[in-house]
Amino acid sequence: MRSPATSGRTEPQAKVRRGTATVELALMLPGLLMLLFGMLELGLLARSTTALKHVANEAAGAAATGAAPSNIDARIATSAPGLRPEMIMRSYSRRTWGAFAGTWSAWRGLVPSGTSSDAAPGDQVMVELRYPHRLVVGRLLGGILGGGRDTVTLSATAVTVRKRPVPSERTGEPR
Repeated sequence: MRSPATSGRTEPQAKVRRGTATVELALMLPGLLMLLFGMLELGLLARSTTALKHVANEAAGAAATGAAPSNIDARIATSAPGLRPEMIMRSYSRRTWGAFAGTWSAWRGLVPSGTSSDAAPGDQVMVELRYPHRLVVGRLLGGILGGGRDTVTLSATAVTVRKRPVPSERTGEPR
């Protein structure tokens, strides 16, 4: 005779429990995949943001030496790790300290003046960069991060002071 513990009731329960792992996996897998792809996308966004900040600082360093906007563009092209330099939108501005008024002037566009810019030593120079970062997972996370688009526009700004030219040791002329 069979004991109550091994009666026929255990077989139907085993059949019911057999599909629960599949159902649990089907319920949890989309959330786990979203979490995985979200972490991947945020990591790539952080990398692109850091690279764009690096490029802005490099461009501001070039602007601080009085470089013309075309030379600043060249610096951007050579110092954009992991970014497509042709996709970087740029804006260069300067402002002057008004000693009489005791305040800074409004920002004005940086204008080339020969091989340098029109920023005088002591002026503040601002470099603003924007970069359209294409989301790897596209529209899946675009609805959350980018308002339904598959790109997110990253931005970086660097402000520095235009340095005074340093005379060359050989000629005594500014570099």
